[in-house]
Amino acid sequence: MLDIVIFYRRAFIHLQLSDFNNRFCPSHEEWERIEKNSMFFALFYEVTSLFFGTKYLTANLFFPQVFIIQHSLKEAINRSDSFMRMMAVMINIKFEKYWAEYSVVLAIAVMLDPRFKIQFVEWAYGRLYGNDSDEFRRVYDVVFDMFEVYSVKMSHLVSTSNIPSNSHSTTIDRDDSLF
Repeated sequence: MLDIVIFYRRAFIHLQLSDFNNRFCPSHEEWERIEKNSMFFALFYEVTSLFFGTKYLTANLFFPQVFIIQHSLKEAINRSDSFMRMMAVMINIKFEKYWAEYSVVLAIAVMLDPRFKIQFVEWAYGRLYGNDSDEFRRVYDVVFDMFEVYSVKMSHLVSTSNIPSNSHSTTIDRDDSLF
């Protein structure tokens, strides 16, 4: 909707110049604010359209889009424009309320997706929270804890008689740089 208003900006300005009784034309500062808001909320519109326009939305598609929103919020919070900063802070408070609950689940879904894997989650968390963040470490630990539980529960299916004698058992090191 703001895009339409911006498109007709010249018409609003012309109306103000030709009709002195018109007091509804935004000032120059208000036009700048409209343009900033339009760009900021266009991102939310695109992500919302993706979520509700897809019939088979899976969790691994949520994380990259939610990352884009959160990264945009963090950038807006660090801007010098006080209006955008205040708006971003208020949105971020509500965003963090839900993100804190679902970020681990979405990150795990992305890690299991062969298109993204753990490197994408590490990169995204690095951009949001800094390298070696506690948030990424928490996700990392949950994934490996889940793998350990899975290994224990499935160990009865693997019999040592099926393993060739020349194979070596491998263990996963949590500090392995591939992970």
